[in-house]
Amino acid sequence: MKNKVIYDGQCSFCTDVKNILEFLDFSKNFEWIKAELYTKNPNRISCINNELTNKTIVLIKPNNQLLTEFKACRYIMSRIVFFYPIIVFMYIPFISNFLGRAIYQSISKRRKCKT
Repeated sequence: MKNKVIYDGQCSFCTDVKNILEFLDFSKNFEWIKAELYTKNPNRISCINNELTNKTIVLIKPNNQLLTEFKACRYIMSRIVFFYPIIVFMYIPFISNFLGRAIYQSISKRRKCKT
């Protein structure tokens, strides 16, 4: 079972990032699903709704654990070989979570998408 990534398919920035990450994911670790399609699925995880997917990326691990925001991005990057040289910096205790979340939220607020 693959990791599922729910992203805002109506946001050009989100779609561009998804296309780059999907291209770099040579092992095909992720199934990319537009939020608009996922939230209409009757078998979806109930806490994943439009309100959540309009604000952040959502990753569903094979064990159904949910990751959002920086933690989802860090998990995705840790599974893509291209990012291996920098991934160690994303796991520095306290600092990486604080800085990563702040950077993620800053980028998320500035994207030119519906919210």
